[in-house]
Amino acid sequence: MERRSLLSVSTSTPAEASLDSNYAGGTLGINVASNQSYRGTALWTDVRKQLDAWSYSGGNSTPLSGADVNAQGYPTGTSASNGAYTATQMIGYPDGTYTLSYQGAGTIAVSGTGSIIAGSTQTSTVNGVTTTTALVSLKKDTGNQIVFTANNFTTTSPLSNFHFMMPGYAVNTAQVFNPAAVARLKTFGLIRLMDLFDVNNSALTNWSDRPLPTAFTATTSNGISYEDAITLANETNTDVWWNIPVNANNQFITNLANLIKYGSDANGNAYTSTQANPANAPLNSNLKVHIEFGNELFTPGTYATNTNDAAAQANPYLDSTLPNLDGQESLFRLRQIYDLFSSVYTTSLSSHIGFVWTGYFDSLSGSPGTLTTNAITYS
Repeated sequence: MERRSLLSVSTSTPAEASLDSNYAGGTLGINVASNQSYRGTALWTDVRKQLDAWSYSGGNSTPLSGADVNAQGYPTGTSASNGAYTATQMIGYPDGTYTLSYQGAGTIAVSGTGSIIAGSTQTSTVNGVTTTTALVSLKKDTGNQIVFTANNFTTTSPLSNFHFMMPGYAVNTAQVFNPAAVARLKTFGLIRLMDLFDVNNSALTNWSDRPLPTAFTATTSNGISYEDAITLANETNTDVWWNIPVNANNQFITNLANLIKYGSDANGNAYTSTQANPANAPLNSNLKVHIEFGNELFTPGTYATNTNDAAAQANPYLDSTLPNLDGQESLFRLRQIYDLFSSVYTTSLSSHIGFVWTGYFDSLSGSPGTLTTNAITYS
């Protein structure tokens, strides 16, 4: 086993420390609320990203499951999935004319605070694929909720490529985030992604299971896609604080490092070298990322904290004579994450990536300064 010096730490309780003493910000940051339909954050130009998952007809909000929903979250066109609906609160979005677009042989009905403008619906079929567009008038004087209901889709021509675009934006726009939200976020020096990733409750382990930007919605239990998070940083030109799910395995971490540095292809596979035209762009080279394992894993009661506690009990490299094994475990894993990122950022780690640990000082031994404790001893 090897004992390694990890970081510098203050004596505050709980303590916060950075693995790189040269990586220090001096500006105010913001933690963006989770991307749920009721939040009213109005983040997206394509409102699809904040719609609820499709639910069975009847208004009881039971999400489609099994054969009635595909991997991207769309109804499959079975009899049970027809009549499915999705909704969101349009709080924060302007009144005006929105563009609805979708593919498949059925129709989408709009109700609530929006309605399809008479005579605006256009349908075309190219190479057997039917595309429908319509203009939707949004007036929130009748409330904030808008509802979309799918009808008459089939298993051979199911619903796909659904979009609901803000006024002034085409379906293929390069602008992913609402300019009003971008303007607000640009006033901060750092965007924390903990809630956008729902990291307190995330059980993500494998890279292949993470959300992708091509999914129907971004309101899943594992938060928004990492590609969208990078786009948010790029569009706001803002550094980010990136919280990593506590179950993420080593391959997941390495892929994440490659994604941040190089971007990903259309299927979400992280590139491992610079691409001339990446399908999903990497983080802009002038921006930096703060990496935290989980979120304040000294806080009781969350899935993430409970998972970290269990890992601490099973870790033979921690020092059981010290209190707060949970703090030792989170620091132990953060050191491993540091090493994995170092294998990708071989010559430029400190200028692009910082590492943050939060915990109680009595998790550690020795006096304030450089730590060389059993809490970070591993083979």
